[in-house]
Amino acid sequence: MLVIGNWKMNKTVAETRVFIKELLREHFDKTCSVGVAPSFVALHIAGEILEGSPIGLGAQNCYFEDHGAFTGEVSPLMLKDLGCKWCLVGHSERRHIFGETDELVRRKAVALLRHGVKPIVCVGETLEQRNSGRAISVLSAQLSRALEGLDLGNEEFVLAYEPVWAIGTGMVARPSQIEEAHNFIIEHCRRMHPKTDFRVLYGGSVTPENCREIAVNGVGGFLVGGASLFVEKFSSIIRSCS
Repeated sequence: MLVIGNWKMNKTVAETRVFIKELLREHFDKTCSVGVAPSFVALHIAGEILEGSPIGLGAQNCYFEDHGAFTGEVSPLMLKDLGCKWCLVGHSERRHIFGETDELVRRKAVALLRHGVKPIVCVGETLEQRNSGRAISVLSAQLSRALEGLDLGNEEFVLAYEPVWAIGTGMVARPSQIEEAHNFIIEHCRRMHPKTDFRVLYGGSVTPENCREIAVNGVGGFLVGGASLFVEKFSSIIRSCS
């Protein structure tokens, strides 16, 4: 299992330092891989503290160019230099608040792979799309566009299924809905890239109380939002995956 904490726009540098030191005092089973994705301003200090530890460093976003006149952006090359192992691309908040498209997600994934940073491609439907019976067709379109032409080889590639209506709302998809979505994502990706192993994380109001119930067939871990901001809650979720 793989558990990634997405802190979003939370925690100062000082708070990041305290949190990670506390997290490193916890003891987790080696069968569960763990990562945290702090804000950009805290990546450097987080990387320094995590260096040599079993907890990996991730970023929440990037741009697809290595350098240039792109004010406010951060490149995969810079993330690699900071020691990032993973980087989220296509998170629903990036898609719906900042208007990011599947093509932009694809270009970011290509750039990350070029520099040896593992992209975590996020996909998911809105409540309106699910209620109108279009959840699977939406996932199919997102995956087809975002993964088209990627050179994935035979290494593991990570995606995250995050139903938009379950993010930060307290609503959680039913286990049957999660299993259906995850199995579809894996099958669709295998058809596109038959030599690649795919892991699909579930993201959407994951808590210590519900994580065991939603760890159904096809769930390869969790992308944790709000609960990852608290050492005790995040640690509890990690232990449930061991």
